[in-house]
Amino acid sequence: MARDMETNDATSSQSSTTTWHCHFELDYLMAQPDNELSKILTGGPISWIRTQLVLMKAAGKTVLVAGPCDHKNPDGSCAGHRKEK
Repeated sequence: MARDMETNDATSSQSSTTTWHCHFELDYLMAQPDNELSKILTGGPISWIRTQLVLMKAAGKTVLVAGPCDHKNPDGSCAGHRKEK
């Protein structure tokens, strides 16, 4: 699975690209059986991973970004990373 995608922005005189990190819906992840969820997410025991998903949802998040992202929307999705060419 690709972790990010780039789009070309041609709305100004300068050319730029924006990288968007892919994400998973929290409801989708939470509905997965333990054996499937452990193939998607790693980093700790499955009980700890499920707890983190519940805490994220309680905090108002609806998605989990795949990979590191330092520019997120309030729902947890990637807000895009623009780079000037």
